[in-house]
Amino acid sequence: MIKCLYLKNFRNYSEFRLDGIGKINIFIGKNGQGKTNLLEAVFFLSMLRSFRTSQISDIKKIGSSGFYVGAELSSRGGYGRHIESEYLDKRKLMIEGVPVGKASEFVNQIRTVVFSPNDILLVTGSSSMRRRFADMFISAVHPEYMAILQDYYLAMQKRNAFLRIGENSKTIASAKAFEPILADKGVKIVCFRERMLSELSSHVAGLVKDVTGTEREFLLKYNIQRGTDNEGEYLSRFEQERERDFSRQYATFGPHLDDFEFIYDGKALRNYGSTGQCRLASLCLKLACIRIMKSSGDEPEIVALVDDVTGELDIETKKSFYSVIKDADQIFFTFTESPDTDDFLSGAKIFKISEGQTV
Repeated sequence: MIKCLYLKNFRNYSEFRLDGIGKINIFIGKNGQGKTNLLEAVFFLSMLRSFRTSQISDIKKIGSSGFYVGAELSSRGGYGRHIESEYLDKRKLMIEGVPVGKASEFVNQIRTVVFSPNDILLVTGSSSMRRRFADMFISAVHPEYMAILQDYYLAMQKRNAFLRIGENSKTIASAKAFEPILADKGVKIVCFRERMLSELSSHVAGLVKDVTGTEREFLLKYNIQRGTDNEGEYLSRFEQERERDFSRQYATFGPHLDDFEFIYDGKALRNYGSTGQCRLASLCLKLACIRIMKSSGDEPEIVALVDDVTGELDIETKKSFYSVIKDADQIFFTFTESPDTDDFLSGAKIFKISEGQTV
């Protein structure tokens, strides 16, 4: 669990230390005071990513040259460790004061699942949001996936650079040099996504049934690019598509263009679902993440980050939500006002946040 959190020039926090953190924690404050920023800091320590932006430069306090996030962690076994991430002119990662060179060696000291009002966009929004969610979740459960993903996108960027130069014998040869890497990593990405989305689909279907109390057909349907689940077919398709890739100046197929759909009672929720159905599906998706993480082993510990979403849940859905989220090892909630007292939140540590400080 996180026992202490340190921030410097992170969002609206100039210099901040939060002690006395417990199993269940509540941040209370008006909008714009920095409650969600604290959840973002915890998530960042877990994944070296933000759940709100893809640009790390957006995280630093306006006018600063960089930011720092650190935490004291304790485990079920009783031992503690100090983790730190600093982004100034270059990235600096440390565990127990020892520099860590690779992100894959730093991430997942804790595993995080974020519940946000924007989760509905996983159902109704762009395919890039769904890919980003899938990739971050798979990386949390299977850390080796992050390295595969990084290798794929690096090779794609280098190949795209030659596509933009224009088609000639030299650029064709240079582009072809990266295609075996893309085929190898791309097939592995598709394989990871297929397995994980299948597992998520099964868990979400069960959760939808538990919450609604009715039998409903639910499926996460993975739509992959043709020929990207077999390395030989992948390489053959490069031969077929290379001219078009040069014309468009980017890779026109591959897992970077994949998508998945939420199918409910045989219909795509994105096109035919009500707002309530879409919210239910996105909530159950995140709850399924906790169940899968919990079943994957005892370490690392699971931290749930709940950003002001329980207020819109009806009583029965809220009960179902609490029944699953209690499996997390630590939970952080944000509220604009003190929540109604209930058994689940009784005994929670409460922190009032105002203008980037506790009050």
